[in-house]
Amino acid sequence: MAAVVAAIGFTGSYTGLRSLALAHGFGQFAYAFPVGIDAGIVAIYDLDLDLVLAWRRMPKPLLRPIAHVLTAATIVFNAASGSNPVAADPLGALMHGVLPVLLVAVVEAVRHLIIRTNRLVLGAESDAVPLHRWLLSPWKTWSLCRRMKLWQVTSYACMVEMERDRTVYRAWLQHKHGRAWKKKASAEDLLPLTMAPFGLSMDEALALPRRQQEAEDARQAAEADRIAAAKAAEDTRALDEKERAADARIREMAIDARVTTAQHTTSASPRAAEAEVKAAAAAVVQAGTAEHAATLAAEADR
Repeated sequence: MAAVVAAIGFTGSYTGLRSLALAHGFGQFAYAFPVGIDAGIVAIYDLDLDLVLAWRRMPKPLLRPIAHVLTAATIVFNAASGSNPVAADPLGALMHGVLPVLLVAVVEAVRHLIIRTNRLVLGAESDAVPLHRWLLSPWKTWSLCRRMKLWQVTSYACMVEMERDRTVYRAWLQHKHGRAWKKKASAEDLLPLTMAPFGLSMDEALALPRRQQEAEDARQAAEADRIAAAKAAEDTRALDEKERAADARIREMAIDARVTTAQHTTSASPRAAEAEVKAAAAAVVQAGTAEHAATLAAEADR
């Protein structure tokens, strides 16, 4: 049915714009002029660009003003396409002008369906504030609607429940502290009212000090762990430095020991050689003495 309605609107608009273009001397281009206007609305406004971009969750806001201009133009052109002037026949002008509205209405309905579906899928759809609330309490309704939009509270019922809890809590503070309850109540007691503009519920506001303390304790624990880890790393680095110094000292002592051993070996070698020479000389002398004694003995025997 939507396609039928859109086709009827497009056909009626085409006929009216063609007649108007022929009357204003467009000639053969009069047959293409209606297509350029109405198809431009369909292509730019919704079916090809705006709807596809909305379906892909990346709408282009600039397209809509252009589409509105084209829509207003085709309505005015159709209204003026009658045989009589608009002032002379306002009913006929209205009948001609209502035809393109059918096409625009169908396409706008499809666009609304796609955008609403995408917002529901993404969880970004926000409930509308009822009209009767705007009429009965416009200022408070404005504050409520403002908080819903600013802090992305999508549920109107949830926001009303939060407002009711704060109203009851304010009455309880007045009953507890009397007339000067704002001065007598502590800052922690006033947190639900102080944090109301920021979209926090009663429970979230009252739990805020505990959460902040837990966060501070967590930060302190993390800082203590960081300091302990840094100290352990520093101790490890110092031990590694001492170990490297000890290894260097041990290598130095080993080198000194080898040098001392070589020096002792070098100094002992000349003395050993001298002793060997003396021993050889003594052996030679002893051998000569024995030979001389043998010669004497032989001479005596002879």
